[in-house]
Parts: sequence; structure tokens; C-alpha cells
Amino acid sequence: MTGVPTWNYAAVHVYGRVSLINDPEALRELVNRMSRHFEGDSENAWVPTYPDKMLEAITGFIMEVDEVQAKYKLSQNRSPKDRENVANALQASPAETDRCVATLMQK
Repeated sequence: MTGVPTWNYAAVHVYGRVSLINDPEALRELVNRMSRHFEGDSENAWVPTYPDKMLEAITGFIMEVDEVQAKYKLSQNRSPKDRENVANALQASPAETDRCVATLMQK
């Protein structure tokens, strides 16, 4: 019987208590902080300029985490050579998500 191909993946499920952010200024600061974190400090970084009406469409929240469950499938059932080939192909991909999976596989 031949193997059935499946995707490599990593998944995380987080469980906890959520508190909504109802204060518009606190929400604006959260959006700005996340933007700085994910956009970086380069001169080409996107800087949010949300009018109040747009902020009303965003639901901000803070989560107090109680439990984290993580699972991954990274070709563990394949031979070391197959895993190496898959990781190398993913590392050469232009897609950042593919390169991230390759890094996980190489660890």
C-alpha cells in the first residue's frame, strides 16, 4: 500500500478568559502597538490612522491564558532523506509560511 500525501502543519489552540476592550483610546493604543510589532520600525512600515468610526468595527480583547495545546505534523513518518528533501524545497519557496515550516522541520 502506498502512503497518502498529507500537508505538514503546526497548530496551536489557546484557551482562557477573554476581556473585551471597550475604551476607544486603549483600543487605539493596542492597534498601534500591534502595528509597530508586526510592521517593524522601518521607514516603509505601515502606520495605522484609524478614524473613530473604523475603530468601532474592531473588537479588541485581552486573553488570560489557562491552557495551550500544540500539535504538529512535519513528515515524522518519512525517512530522514525525505524529510530533508521536503525541508529544502520548502526553504527555497518564496512563501514565508513555507519557509517557517521548513525551519520547524529542521529543528
